Amino acid sequence: AVVKDGSTPAASAMVSCPTVTINPPPPPLTGACTVNGQGSAISVQAGNQVVWNVSVSGGTGSNNFVWSGISAGNTTSVVQVLGSAGTYNASVHVTDSGSPQQQLNLTCPTVMITSPPAFSAYCSVLPNPGLLGSGETVSVATLGGISPLSFTINGVSMGSTNSTVVLPSQVGAYTATFSAKDNLSRSASGSCSAQIN
Repeated sequence: AVVKDGSTPAASAMVSCPTVTINPPPPPLTGACTVNGQGSAISVQAGNQVVWNVSVSGGTGSNNFVWSGISAGNTTSVVQVLGSAGTYNASVHVTDSGSPQQQLNLTCPTVMITSPPAFSAYCSVLPNPGLLGSGETVSVATLGGISPLSFTINGVSMGSTNSTVVLPSQVGAYTATFSAKDNLSRSASGSCSAQIN
């Protein structure tokens, strides 16, 4: 820039001004929340997995996530197994690391958890009748259980295996006992018998 005084003739001087850089504003912080991949309310049977996921674009730098309505850390994805029937509403407050900081409040779709069917189990010993010295297969079947299931047969933990082969030691009635547990910690137990000749 040229600066002149008021004298005659005018004196002048060349003055350099600092460069000013105008940066464009950062893109706005936008996002969405889905549940099990859906953008609208869902219904899930108790004991099944529910996944909340947040996708965010825009803003500056890294993002921080604070969840409400569900127990979750600073993360974009939350996976839970809900065991109680009811309605669950989650939201997440998102901030970026820019200056000034941008904020975003997202409301996730409602999750309706329905009660699972009743849990029951029974067992069988086959063949029936059986022969002494021949193996008998003890099998446990379940109704209404939420996977994964675990089994105990004759006091032995079988993990997810629901059958085993036993060798009865004498003729007469052979009785096996069992218990089964589902992913909601519901349990069922009982016994079954076969005649050994």
